[in-house]
Amino acid sequence: MRLIEGGRVALDNAHQAVEYVTSQGQGQDDGIVHDLGAVELHASLPTGTRVACAGSNFITHRERMTAGAGGKWKSRTSGAFGT
Repeated sequence: MRLIEGGRVALDNAHQAVEYVTSQGQGQDDGIVHDLGAVELHASLPTGTRVACAGSNFITHRERMTAGAGGKWKSRTSGAFGT
């Protein structure tokens, strides 16, 4: 988002950085610079957007975090996500 907000100056700086790295013989082979056709570009998230993620250990984590509260939210599930 900062690149977009930075406008032309930020874009010029990014181009200079890529040119410097590639002029030093780096970039393509070490994963710093990628061909445009090898990446998929997505729109940035607007301000205020939230992303919620939960790992497979969420239930175990929740139980550990609430253990001090008398186990109020004990899981009733079993299996890969309940252990």
